[in-house]
Amino acid sequence: MRLLHFKTVLLFAACIALHTILPAQNSDEAAVKKTISDFYTWYTKNSGKLDAFRIMKGRGANDGPPFRIDWQAANKYFAFIRTSVPWLGEQFIRNETTYFKVAEKAFKANPDDEIATGFDFDRFTGAQESPEYVVPYLLDEKGTWKYNIKGNTCTLTILPEGSTEPGEASRAQLVKESGKWKIAVPFGYPEGWDKKL
Repeated sequence: MRLLHFKTVLLFAACIALHTILPAQNSDEAAVKKTISDFYTWYTKNSGKLDAFRIMKGRGANDGPPFRIDWQAANKYFAFIRTSVPWLGEQFIRNETTYFKVAEKAFKANPDDEIATGFDFDRFTGAQESPEYVVPYLLDEKGTWKYNIKGNTCTLTILPEGSTEPGEASRAQLVKESGKWKIAVPFGYPEGWDKKL
């Protein structure tokens, strides 16, 4: 009888714990989805505001190679993000700084390259097309949205409707900063971006 009572108490405690965890997970998922959706809705209409900061510049004729990172422009870009783009946080700014440093190394290693490594596509969408064409595909509402939340980090994977190929999935990483989910790695960053572009 005591064993039965112990098992009942244990089952009851497990149900309470599960009931406590699941709503928190679902509220985090809803907050992550809202952050991603709100940012990309804004970005579709305002990508030019971020593009206006000419972070990569050419030293050659007609802004051609060799290329360099204009760190003064990068700092103005970061200041704009801090004041005007609430969906991107400090981890994103640290990641962009790393991205620019990796690109700068590639520029120095290949000074004659005609195309600026890491700047030949949109870092937020991973495409060369305009965001209004790409974002509906990235945020496919009928697709499969998977949230891998561990503590204050979430890896969001979106597989478009009808797709079974993992290579067609969009991935972004978000972190919780001061209680709010912020984009740390947007969909457009290439795999291994922090080591080589």
